Amino acid sequence: MKVNKKLAVGAAALLLAGSLGVTAIHTFAQTAQPTAQERLGTPGITFGQAAAAAEAHLNDGSASEVELESKAGQLIYTVEIGASEVRVDAMSGEVLGVDSDQDDDEKDTTSLGTPEITFDQAQAAAEAHLNAGSASEIELENENGQLVYSVEIGRVEVKVDAMTGAVLGVEAEDGHDAAPTDPPTITSDQAKTAAEAHLNAGTATKVELDAEDGKWVYSVEIGTSEVKVDAMTGAVLGVDSGQD
Repeated sequence: MKVNKKLAVGAAALLLAGSLGVTAIHTFAQTAQPTAQERLGTPGITFGQAAAAAEAHLNDGSASEVELESKAGQLIYTVEIGASEVRVDAMSGEVLGVDSDQDDDEKDTTSLGTPEITFDQAQAAAEAHLNAGSASEIELENENGQLVYSVEIGRVEVKVDAMTGAVLGVEAEDGHDAAPTDPPTITSDQAKTAAEAHLNAGTATKVELDAEDGKWVYSVEIGTSEVKVDAMTGAVLGVDSGQD
């Protein structure tokens, strides 16, 4: 009987260890899933190269907007030229197709004039100014008679003079909160590290900069939680759980 009891205890211990192992693996899988762009890697071509490929293919004007996105497991640049959207493979530069929407209000790209700096130069200026991650979209616009690039980084837009390359200002994307005058003093990587250390529950899958209540705040997603990190001091401001 003593032997049977020992065997039963041993079996129970093994079952418990196995259960804990499965739980740990399941938890890690939930918290360490990368974003689509992280899974697909860094684009092989730049915003400017995508615009050039689209313009050469369409031969009908200049690009007014370039957006990097993930479609069906593939990184693609969508380049807007007039009423057409040219899809360019972000790894190879190959033109994948053209979508035309004549019902939409066509952007008069000729009225924008010729910018002195490129999409890539506007991206570099915006990223250097904000120091908070990589651009996901760049649009060339005519704002009050001035040619301006709007560079989207996280949830904010950096305005760059298309003639001089000077950063004109930063705006919150949703328009509800005024963006602070000074750029963040900590990077998105530093915010990610602070959030992971605070929560101690896995790896961050998304980091976005936003203006909240007049100050810069990073929102760091870890599993179902979102950690708010002060972009000026690196202090953790709070944690929002997505679980109901």
